[in-house]
Amino acid sequence: MEGERLTTLEQALAELQAKDANTQHKLDILISHIPQSENPIPSTQITSVTPKAGRAAKWSACVFRWEEQPENIGYHKFVDWEDFRDEFKREFCPVYADSVAIN
Repeated sequence: MEGERLTTLEQALAELQAKDANTQHKLDILISHIPQSENPIPSTQITSVTPKAGRAAKWSACVFRWEEQPENIGYHKFVDWEDFRDEFKREFCPVYADSVAIN
């Protein structure tokens, strides 16, 4: 019985690692399609909270998992760019970012 549990855990870990690799591959593809700006915004003009890499990766993985669900096949999580932007702002740019950072 203990051997079965260990086998099940090993299989679950292997599946999670495969999903992580798949998610990373999808992110790499998306990033490769983002045009590089010739005039990036100077860092002194950025006023919003920058997401942590781990948090952004988890959020992206969640979006990809949603799109992979059988009932969502053929649909996108976000209707358009504005829908994505609104969701992203809710997740990573809290209204009271300054007070959150202080507390």
